[in-house]
Amino acid sequence: MTTPHSKRAGISLLEVLISIGILAVGLTSVLSFIPAGHSMAKTSFVTDQAAIVAANAMADLVSQGFLRVDSLSNVNSPVIIDPVGAFGGVVWPVFNQAILRQNGVFSDANAPPAPSPLRPAPSAWYLIRARDDISYNVPDSDAFDVTNRFIDGTRAYSGNFSWLATLTKPAGGVFTPGDEVTLAVVVFHSRDAGQSPLPLGAYNPVPAPLAGNVNWPASNQLVVGRKDSELIHANGVCLVSMPPAFRRISMAAIIDSGTGAYLECDGPLLGAGVAIYAVPDAVAVIEKTVTLEASSPYSE
Repeated sequence: MTTPHSKRAGISLLEVLISIGILAVGLTSVLSFIPAGHSMAKTSFVTDQAAIVAANAMADLVSQGFLRVDSLSNVNSPVIIDPVGAFGGVVWPVFNQAILRQNGVFSDANAPPAPSPLRPAPSAWYLIRARDDISYNVPDSDAFDVTNRFIDGTRAYSGNFSWLATLTKPAGGVFTPGDEVTLAVVVFHSRDAGQSPLPLGAYNPVPAPLAGNVNWPASNQLVVGRKDSELIHANGVCLVSMPPAFRRISMAAIIDSGTGAYLECDGPLLGAGVAIYAVPDAVAVIEKTVTLEASSPYSE
């Protein structure tokens, strides 16, 4: 007796092609998240590291004597202390530029005589360059361990983070020991030390006071070779003229025409007509009230 077998149809070529197409679309979607995840991880690292650098810079400003009036070459408020930018030719609007002197707490008895009383660029760069992003020797084979990297017996670091500081006296005028001033620290990542702040125009509240925009006259990029969105973005930093201060950008959107942007900044609401400048490569800003110091036998 024979039992009839039921016929079972196989998978057609069309079904195979459809399945491959669905799989390809799914894999493409998954793979697209990899670069986005890498970018977010890098941004998170820079943000976290910038917060650490800012806190360390605040401590260094006090412990290394930056708040001593006689350590500054300019004592007229508001003052910006940006040694690297000064030697790189950076021009800061709004602020009076001060350079650290070689006398007092910054003097070095072993250093050769300098042509001027101002600190040379290498020394200034060392002072304001963070040394937290340490470097490692990564072996070619997994059989060997990652080791610390040293240069001339000193722990090596990448030095991608740097900072500048500002001192602002609320009432304006000349700094004197004992004055209470606002100290701000701006942290940079991979800074172009020769890039000056970029004028974005006057702030226009639209609608006031919830949002606002700025319009720059040029129809091309703010900086050749860099996208405007790299210079003006959320969590970036801008400089406002009134009152003089660096502000964190909380919201930013480039206008399609490429000649302006909508943006909002942390802090007090900005008034109409306030001049705003983009600060390329700045990633964080913090501020606090401090008291200016006088020279003493303990800090000479």
